[in-house]
Amino acid sequence: DNETGERGQNGESVIAHNDWEKESQDRLAKFPATSCHHGPGVSTGSKYCDHHDLWFEPESISYREIVGYPHLNQCVNSLEILNIGGSNVLGEFLPFLLLHTPKLKSLGQWLNTMIYGLEILKDLPGYENYQNTQLQEFSYSSDRNYFCQPYIGFVPESQEFKNVRREMVRYSNKSAKRIGHKARLHASKRKQIQEDIELMVTSCPNLRKVNLVVHYKIPVLEDAHGMVWEPLLRLQNLIELDLVTMKFENVRSLLVVVGPRLQKLTVECDEEQGNGSEIVHLARNCPNISSLRILLGDKILRGEMTLHFGQTFFRKLERLTVEGNVHLHGFAFLWGHCQALKYIRIGLVVSNELTNTNVLIQDVFTLLFQVNKMICLEEMHIRNLKVRSLAMATLLLDNLPNLKKASNWFLDLYGEDMAAFKRHVKKYKVKGLQIDYKEW
Repeated sequence: DNETGERGQNGESVIAHNDWEKESQDRLAKFPATSCHHGPGVSTGSKYCDHHDLWFEPESISYREIVGYPHLNQCVNSLEILNIGGSNVLGEFLPFLLLHTPKLKSLGQWLNTMIYGLEILKDLPGYENYQNTQLQEFSYSSDRNYFCQPYIGFVPESQEFKNVRREMVRYSNKSAKRIGHKARLHASKRKQIQEDIELMVTSCPNLRKVNLVVHYKIPVLEDAHGMVWEPLLRLQNLIELDLVTMKFENVRSLLVVVGPRLQKLTVECDEEQGNGSEIVHLARNCPNISSLRILLGDKILRGEMTLHFGQTFFRKLERLTVEGNVHLHGFAFLWGHCQALKYIRIGLVVSNELTNTNVLIQDVFTLLFQVNKMICLEEMHIRNLKVRSLAMATLLLDNLPNLKKASNWFLDLYGEDMAAFKRHVKKYKVKGLQIDYKEW
């Protein structure tokens, strides 16, 4: 409401829907759309102009809560999930949603205008101390240039914008390039993130899942900047984090702070090839996760030369997904440490950035079984796993006692070896094993 006349005089902060409609009709009659009141000598915002083709910033903006909508579906009183994540819903609409859905738990993933909506809601008279104890999922992006401006924080609806996550990353890349001198701006960036996280935690204290984007392509947060994320520790129910970062260095301190709380973690990293320390950092700081999903696109998950088998990493991890290829050292690290693993789905296991074939052989599995027998593994999906001998096939089948599903086996077997494999695998199929294999 940007009219400061009658509204400003009576100072009302709440208006009934019927009264609001009548006031709107009176205003339209008073200022017909056929005339423009922004002529010479008229100060900006001092007059109302309904259908002018330009938007003039008003002298002041105040808000009112409109109550008593006659057309509001009463299902809003019981609605718990409204999946509008990644849609073109503006931040300006979120106060309406939050105020009219008393049991709402989630608005879906990647609705990154939520912090902007909270800021608007907190500006409403009487809602300065607003708190939502029902909401369990929240999405936030550090890219305020894109997501926290009026009528901007949305993804256009077109054929090119089907993959919301990919477009979100692309837009963040564009925004991240519009930066000034780092010595002047980095402290303010960290301060803004900390203030936003504080607002989220104060307003929504019972969150269980946070979707978080740190969009900067340059180092802004260092290991010593854990205080930026410390408000998250007040979220006693927080167990899941879905994280998108352009540079892993910017989230190292975040994982140090909240990692021990997490049970589920998704990490998408859009930077160039890492050095292998990333997976070790995750393992060291997230000891309680049962589900880990890493999204790398066309990049490779590296591992350090030191496999740290003397440490107890990932002991509770049951589900592991890597959308991308994994370096042999990284695969050995994951296999060796994930003692409780039940499900694994990864891309190719490669020896360098130039190869595009799976390098796993029988000798590798023999050594890895000595470190971790994988007695809990129920599903194994390794892209283009080339079974190079009958001995390798029987090694995998005979040493994974709980295996129920396997896929992407490419059998480099011929003649009697192929016949022997089919006889051997038949015994496991009778017991319920589902295996998808192709002959090379």
